[in-house]
Amino acid sequence: KVLGGSSSLNAMVYIRGHALDYDRWERQDGCSGWSYANVLPYFRKAQNHELGADAYRGGNGPLRVTTRHQPNELFDVFVEAGIQAGYNFTEDLNGYCQEGVGMMDATIAEGKRWSAATAYLHPALRNPACNLSVYTKRHASKIILNTNTNKAVSVETITPDGKSAESFVATKEIIVAAGAINSPQLLLLSGIGDANDLAKAGVKVCHHLPGVGKNFQDHLDLYLQWECLKPITLHDASYVGNQVLYGLEWILLRKGMCASAHLEAGGFIRTRAGTPSWTRQQYSCCLWSKSFFLPLPT
Repeated sequence: KVLGGSSSLNAMVYIRGHALDYDRWERQDGCSGWSYANVLPYFRKAQNHELGADAYRGGNGPLRVTTRHQPNELFDVFVEAGIQAGYNFTEDLNGYCQEGVGMMDATIAEGKRWSAATAYLHPALRNPACNLSVYTKRHASKIILNTNTNKAVSVETITPDGKSAESFVATKEIIVAAGAINSPQLLLLSGIGDANDLAKAGVKVCHHLPGVGKNFQDHLDLYLQWECLKPITLHDASYVGNQVLYGLEWILLRKGMCASAHLEAGGFIRTRAGTPSWTRQQYSCCLWSKSFFLPLPT
């Protein structure tokens, strides 16, 4: 557990969902106000892209987004290979056309990870005008609902060893943002979910909401590896001497190997021609981790 959630742990690639996914949520799934046209202004409002604002990027938000942190010919070759295979080159994988290959954005700025905590939480904590308190080493265990109105009114917490801790009473609203697994778990433990499932688990039903805990989706990874014939990968970073040099470069200049996630090229393609891109979407990125320097045959 860490402040910033997965944005403090992930690979820092900045990728938004496909526009047609958001449109489908509103059109087919009944999520009113979640079309891409509705959410795009909020993406732009949050973003502070180093290339400035345009119709799809934001330029004044708190979330710093940059590109091309550690140029390497393998990234360019990856993109060129995609173009030769018949895929389009897209200048912005979060822009007008996501389908194709190109360079990826990342939540990296000044050589450092720019997490949600860095963008939002830490500035608010430094601002005396912000009415914000942060409690760490607390686990939300239950949301209490008003028995008459079914409105969420408070949250119970426990300590890491399972002992009861503070209860927080809401005067306006409660926002559940505990991640893709813990959010539905918290709702289910609070009696919010499918009544049949809750009854089987011995949890008192407070609000029958069948969708909670259902339809979980995860992305699958398939790694393809090739030997590199040039010493241009991350392999030399495995040597202690180079690690010291790269570390000093980052400490002094905030640049170099340690200032990149090394996921700088990628693409979105369809699994087969004629398939709607939002139903068959594949994400590929250029990962380089091991080098094999092979002498030419004599």
